[in-house]
Parts: sequence; structure tokens; C-alpha cells
Amino acid sequence: MSKNDEVALEANFKGWREKRFPVPPKDLNMFEYYCTEQFLRAYDLSDGQLKSGLVGGGKDGGVDSLYMFVNGELVDAETELDPKTPNTVKILVMQVKEGEGFSPVAVDKFYWFADDLFDLTRKKADYHQTYRLELVTAMRLFKDKYGIIVGENPPLSVQFYYVTKKDVQPNGDCGKSANKVEAVVKKHFNHAQPEFHFVNAGKLWAQVQARPPKKKPLKWAAQSLSTPEGQIGLVRLVDYYDFLIEPSGQLAERFFDSNVRGYWKSTSVNKRIAGSLKDGSPPEFWLLNNGITILAEKIETGEHLQVEVTDPQIVNGLQTSREIYTYFRGTSPTASDGRRLLVRLIKATDTGLRDSVIRSTNSQNVMPEEALRATDEIHRQIETLFHRFGLFYDRRKGYYRDQGKPVSQIVSVVELAQAMLSIVLKRPDEARGRPRDYYSGPQNSDHALS
Repeated sequence: MSKNDEVALEANFKGWREKRFPVPPKDLNMFEYYCTEQFLRAYDLSDGQLKSGLVGGGKDGGVDSLYMFVNGELVDAETELDPKTPNTVKILVMQVKEGEGFSPVAVDKFYWFADDLFDLTRKKADYHQTYRLELVTAMRLFKDKYGIIVGENPPLSVQFYYVTKKDVQPNGDCGKSANKVEAVVKKHFNHAQPEFHFVNAGKLWAQVQARPPKKKPLKWAAQSLSTPEGQIGLVRLVDYYDFLIEPSGQLAERFFDSNVRGYWKSTSVNKRIAGSLKDGSPPEFWLLNNGITILAEKIETGEHLQVEVTDPQIVNGLQTSREIYTYFRGTSPTASDGRRLLVRLIKATDTGLRDSVIRSTNSQNVMPEEALRATDEIHRQIETLFHRFGLFYDRRKGYYRDQGKPVSQIVSVVELAQAMLSIVLKRPDEARGRPRDYYSGPQNSDHALS
């Protein structure tokens, strides 16, 4: 890398730190947070989710962050995995050094940690070393959750990142140690795909500059119907799959920021969607499905039957979209697959209009009213009130993070609920352990937030 790139990286980090952490926190390594945020950008995690995987400190076994993803979604204690559905698992382990180069000794720490983590039968008392509580908890989460689906032998990718701000290269001994780390993963899971990445200043700067495109092309299967509000038409499933994925092949989670439902993959509706995708027999797929609603800042006509969609947000059809992604991820799309899906493209830049569309398009089926509360007037009022006190109510996940607002001033919907549970209902244990139980709706009035 050039010296100018190194200067640019330092300047970018300084600017990011001043925006996101104007008051330096005592319990957080900002460079570790910065690096983790860059490499997890594709997963579109909230600040709370990012923090949940930061486990660095004394007795961390060389691990500064640890995350588990299944089908592109972050796994936490409340995640329910279904062994009967296709699952793809990815583990991300990161070690970050701000003022040091690469060391084989540091890489060797990954070896002992990986041996402890990927032996599902090994207990805490038998670990090679004593780990800090946060790391032990994260390791237990992996063992518990992966143990639920291990019988189906799900694809397992393990990504190790060793990051430094210095302009250095790993020596031969570092490479040998990295090979040992990959080998110990294969020892426990011979089908696993481990990869070790040495990230120096140049590679980190390249990652910082990488941004997913704001525009995404969508191809109609036939001439669409155009109206002043947008367009509506049929899209081939294979073309919609191309629309859903990032250049890396991962699901574009950023498209679902405005969707309030969440993914309920074990429901009977989703099982029927998956079944109709696998079946492939008449009637046509779009006749059996309500379709997709996409909000966009701008819709521009492109090449033949193609439109350029700026900042697409899938506000209705998350379940269908994920089932399509899961189906084609496991079976390579073919040009001969002519099945189609109904898609509505709506140009909506006004916040009130966006919220009205979101609420209306997510109210056809029976579902807990609480799942829609982020679009209620009271939540907009809370957002406005918080502004008076220099706080940012993140009712639209990631909205203020993308604007570079300070982490300490962003309050998520779940965090506000946790505060209410602790202070008003005086249930701090439940606020910490299972706050989402309180969004269970009228069928569980004892726990419903109202």
C-alpha cells in the first residue's frame, strides 16, 4: 500500500471516532469496534448486536470478537433454529491489533481457542485455558445452537481475521500457524471451510472504502404497469434471486431494514412457500403468493425490461424473499426456470407515507400488534422527544448508525423496552434475558407491553 493510504486510514478512523464516540467510553476498544463494524457491514447489524460479539479483554484467548450467523442472520440466545430446514452456518472470529504487527504467537492463540470451541463435547473445566466470562458465554451459545442442527451436517464456514493498523506483511511462521488453525477446525468438522485472513493497513483501508451499491437493477419478466406511484409486474424467480443477493452472494440484509415482521421460518406459511418452490408444478408460483412490496427513493428505467431501484426496502414479502433466497442458494438457478413472482415497486420518500405503506401491507394476516408498533404515531413522538435531549430513537434499525450518530446516543426499540421492564415493571432479569417475550401480543397479556 502507499503511505497515502495509511494516512487516509488513520484520518478515516479519527473522523469515525469523533462522530460515533465523541466521549471515549472506558469499557470499549474503539479500534476493535471500528474494524468489526467494517467487516460485518454486509450483515447490517445494530450497534447493540455489534457490541454483543465484542469479547476482548483480559483472558480473551486472543479473541476480540466472535459472531455466529445462520442463513445470514445473527444468532443470539433467543434465536430458534430448525434442523428440518436448510441451514448454512458462518462463524467469524477476529483479533485486532492497533499498534503491533503480525505475530505467530498471537495466531497460535487462535489454535487453542478453536480447539476448545469446535469440540462440542468439551466443557468449560476442560478448556486449554481460563477464558473471560463474555467469551465463555459466546462459546456456549455456539455449542448449544449448533448442537441443535449438527445432525443435519449443515455447511460450516469459519472466518478468522487478524487485523492490524500497521503496514506489514505476515512472515512464514505466521502462515504456518494459520495453517494449523485451519487444520484444527477440520479436525472437528471435516466438512468445514475455514479461512484465515491477515488484514494489514492496506487491506483494512480497502474494506473501509467498500460500500454496497445503493442502486440495484430489477428485471421484469414482461412489460410492467406504470403509474404515478410506481410500477407493478411479474419478475422471474431467478431474476428476483439476483436482485436479493450482494456481489459476495450473501443475502442483502439492508433491503429488509423497514420490514417489521422478522423471519418466522418454522411457520406453516413458510413451509408451504418452501414446498411450492421445491414442487415446481402448476399452478404458477405467483398465483399462490401475495407477492412483494418494495419501497424506493427513486425508480429509473434502464435497459429492456429493467429498472434501477435506488435504496430498495422490501416492506412486505420478507418471508417469501428469504424462502426464495434459501431455495436458490441450495440449488443453482437455471435460465430455464420461468416461474414468476408479483412485485410492486412504490416510490416513497415521505416518512409518513412509508410508514403507512409498511403498516398496511403487513396487516393482512393475523400477527401480534406489537410487531407493528415501530410504525405507530407514539414511536414517532418518542423519536421526536428524544431529539430534544440529544438522543436518537432507532425505530428504523440502523437509520442513525448510517448517519454516523454517536453510539452512546442511539437507543433501540428493544433497549427502550428493557428500560421499561426494569424501571416500571421492576423485572430486570427478564429485561436482560428475554425482552422479546413482552412483544407476544394479547394471547399472553401477562407479558405483553401495552
